[in-house]
Amino acid sequence: MIALPLALIDAIRDGEATFHSFVHLEHAAGDVYVWSGIGTVTWQGNDYLGTGALGSIEGVQHTDDMREHEVTFTLSGVDPASLGLAGDGVRNGAATVWLRWERPDGTWWDASMVLWAGLMDYATSEEDGGDGRISILARSPLADWSVAANVAWTHEEQIASFADDTGLDRIPGLVNKEFEGWALT
Repeated sequence: MIALPLALIDAIRDGEATFHSFVHLEHAAGDVYVWSGIGTVTWQGNDYLGTGALGSIEGVQHTDDMREHEVTFTLSGVDPASLGLAGDGVRNGAATVWLRWERPDGTWWDASMVLWAGLMDYATSEEDGGDGRISILARSPLADWSVAANVAWTHEEQIASFADDTGLDRIPGLVNKEFEGWALT
């Protein structure tokens, strides 16, 4: 459950607080900080550049499903000469989206919340009528591409990493078995 101050909730209901998304993408060439408004906003010691209508986020969901969720970050109006850089250094970088609320006088509420967090997978770019567009696909933490899916643990490795865990002691009959789906073969 997300807990926001009651004064902020009242301001949202009364139309006195406008939400904006703030995005942090960890990129090999340097972290990217953008927000959904116009201009530059300094928050948490970082300068967030406004993307206005040129930036979009698609696919953010909150569900109880144990499945991977994909989010796409898109920036339009990019110089086509820089499109070749789109795919470099994206994979496994962290991506985080926060919500913040702005008052009518342009000041910010102290409250913020993480709307979505995951790992970037890949970037694509395209040119459309002289303008470039970069899209980055990110996935929920269920899909951590930095960990091999075919990792096998020995009893010794388990004890070295998790000294108190005795799970492999309880299932010796499964050692070196192959599985198809959920059935033992």
